[in-house]
Amino acid sequence: MYKVINLKKEFIFSLSLLLSGCNSSISTEDKGEIYQKKWLDKNIQSYSFNYKETGFTPIAGDKWEIQVADGKVIYVNYVGSGNPDPSLNQDSAPTIDLLFKRIIDCEDKSSCKVTLVEFDQINFHPVQYHASYGVEGEGFQVSHFIVQ
Repeated sequence: MYKVINLKKEFIFSLSLLLSGCNSSISTEDKGEIYQKKWLDKNIQSYSFNYKETGFTPIAGDKWEIQVADGKVIYVNYVGSGNPDPSLNQDSAPTIDLLFKRIIDCEDKSSCKVTLVEFDQINFHPVQYHASYGVEGEGFQVSHFIVQ
């Protein structure tokens, strides 16, 4: 009887160790590349989204509508309030691919720490990102993402 109980305890202990190892979460350093691969697998080339820069930048808080066709920005419209300065245009507005590059570049630098990153669970694009460079920080928010 005692042998059976001891075997059960050992089995439960071993199983809990195994499950805790399998249930570990994805580190922030890996999320960018993992979700970028999922995004690329979807092969979404034409889409629109609202974009807002956050942190220490002249356009922080300004909200922009960006349309992308065949992987290139074709339309940028300011949808915030007030007068934006400086403004985004077709040459400077980001695509989702460029936003992934920004996340992954930070993950690869020792001077940059990703403090927040969230991804859409359907299309796998970034939804929210914030990074810290010591005292200063920067990031972005993506909303109203629509596949064209």
